[in-house]
Amino acid sequence: MSSLARRTILAASIAIAVPVHDAHAQGDGSLTACTSQRSGDVEIASIAYRSDGLRIAGYILSPVRVDRKLPAMIYNRGGNRHFGAVGNRILSFLEEFARSGYVVLASQYRGGPGSEGRDERGGADVNDVLNIVKLASSLDRVDGGRLFMYGQSRGGMMTYIALRGRRDIRAAVVAAGVSDVRMSLRDRPDLRPLIRRLSGVDERSLSARSAVDWADEIDVPLLLMHGDLDRKVSIEQSRTMAAKLKSAGKRVKLEVFPGENHGFTRSRDEVRRSAIEWFEEHDRAPATGSPLRAAGSICAGLTGSGPVTPDQVAQATISGDADELGKLIARGADVNAPISFSHPRFARGRTLSYPPLMAAAIYGSTEVASRLLQNGANVSGRMRTAICAAVVFGHVEIVHLLLQAGLDVRGYSRCGRGRNASPLERAERLGHDEIARMLREAGAE
Repeated sequence: MSSLARRTILAASIAIAVPVHDAHAQGDGSLTACTSQRSGDVEIASIAYRSDGLRIAGYILSPVRVDRKLPAMIYNRGGNRHFGAVGNRILSFLEEFARSGYVVLASQYRGGPGSEGRDERGGADVNDVLNIVKLASSLDRVDGGRLFMYGQSRGGMMTYIALRGRRDIRAAVVAAGVSDVRMSLRDRPDLRPLIRRLSGVDERSLSARSAVDWADEIDVPLLLMHGDLDRKVSIEQSRTMAAKLKSAGKRVKLEVFPGENHGFTRSRDEVRRSAIEWFEEHDRAPATGSPLRAAGSICAGLTGSGPVTPDQVAQATISGDADELGKLIARGADVNAPISFSHPRFARGRTLSYPPLMAAAIYGSTEVASRLLQNGANVSGRMRTAICAAVVFGHVEIVHLLLQAGLDVRGYSRCGRGRNASPLERAERLGHDEIARMLREAGAE
């Protein structure tokens, strides 16, 4: 898949409780927005689904030609919030699993790109994993009895927690995974402020996220892979976890990659092959799979009929997909109805509720902003805040569109951070000279 094509589908996508994994809110695990395109013999869909009532962004990858039910692999990403989110490199890695006959589902988790809610690093956000498992089982092309899981780094921790006490996952792989948060804090003191902020460093929170404390509660066969030169998550985490699992009589295999780092930079193909071999070893289904009528697009049945949902509008807006947004508008989408979204560099990553023009201004989606304005998007009253977002991020073309649409900046001074400031003052302070010039010409002070 070309870098440009992958960027297109990518865009289609900011007191902490201890883990809560009783996912049962109405609609949880349901697909609410979907935009897809093909990469040769693989279809990649940027999706939104429900988890604890929140809109969570993610991806589904599938072989294009599907005439039988396929096994599914849930991929749990590493990082936190927007850092380490599913991007070009990860999608490229996951494409190969799809080419090997798996339907792959990956969540951005709450607080991640395109998702509502707050990252809790192994807290209630584990429900985002459990609900994407539920979504996988609901797909016509997936054999719900053949589910597998793969977790990388922090995603390894999410995998361990998701597997605790569950037996519906046939086998799992954890690569460079976190199994002991206390060890992480000892090895990397620089992580303490982040962990304190996201999940807490009290003993209860640490134990709930440290699988070494309850390894005996995991009954799923596990393959642990780790590079012996990993400087981000010590290989001792996997060695200790493997020893704990073995002493509890669990099925576990530890595979060490000599000379490899945290990202398995030189061994990505070998890592993928090992994972697939592990899944196949524990996949007892017949090779032909269950019969299935020829499947259409992943998104078939969602985007072409029924009332337009705010999630669909949010997905198209954040992704910069002006064509999809145009289709939604043609089906009756209200361009001035609020949608929910977040961005880590705006309003401190809080979930916002604004009409889609505000999201377009924040994300710099020029074509989307133009389509919204052509179809009557409001630029007065509360929506004048959109000019602040465009100024902060330096989106010259968005500022031009807003001013051209009649947004009045005269006397407006709500762009302050901690105090009132005009759009012009913010532009000058940030060094956005071209924007400052346009604002002066529009009468800003």
